[in-house]
Amino acid sequence: DFSFVERRAKKEGSNAVGEFLEYSYIKLSLLDKKTIKRDMFTKCSYKFEKSFGGQQLVEGKMKLYLSSYKLGEKKDILEKWAKEKDNKIVLITNSRDIYEESERKAQGIARDAKALEELGFDVIQISLKEYFGKPELLRKEFLKYHAFFAIGGNTFALRKAMQLSGFDKFLKDILNNSDYLYGGYSAGICVLAPSLHGLELVDEPVNPYN
Repeated sequence: DFSFVERRAKKEGSNAVGEFLEYSYIKLSLLDKKTIKRDMFTKCSYKFEKSFGGQQLVEGKMKLYLSSYKLGEKKDILEKWAKEKDNKIVLITNSRDIYEESERKAQGIARDAKALEELGFDVIQISLKEYFGKPELLRKEFLKYHAFFAIGGNTFALRKAMQLSGFDKFLKDILNNSDYLYGGYSAGICVLAPSLHGLELVDEPVNPYN
């Protein structure tokens, strides 16, 4: 979570968040030779390493909207996407799979969906569990959409769901297509890191799908 990192970096007396990340082994350095900032939407400089194949996102690549919490402070960028592109967006909620079904859980997810709807999106809520062991089916269904948003929760649960469903490989397949958007907050962006090492300090490393 970038807000957590920024607070800790300031506490340590460092102005370079990237340096703090390397020091703490949280490994959230998605930027190549640039300082990490909150609420980012970019055409270049990001790269997926290791789990996402080491491919760099440059001009003409898939767009990223990364926020530390909720929709962040650049909602106008998402609103513009909804107006100018296909306004359908897949809401991925598997980071919350560690929690039992409850009214509180449902309301939290509903608030995230409503926030996107208020920006003009037609929200389609999908659980990656529907595609466990069915990566080809996921690919067939997800190619119908051009925007994906993963909400916060437990990073390890979300990453496991991405692996079991093939969503991680699907993201690699569409990296070279600027007609696609991946957005998220908290756990939804931590899964893009080169490694999840260090995140056990803030998230319980669990696999709810055993």
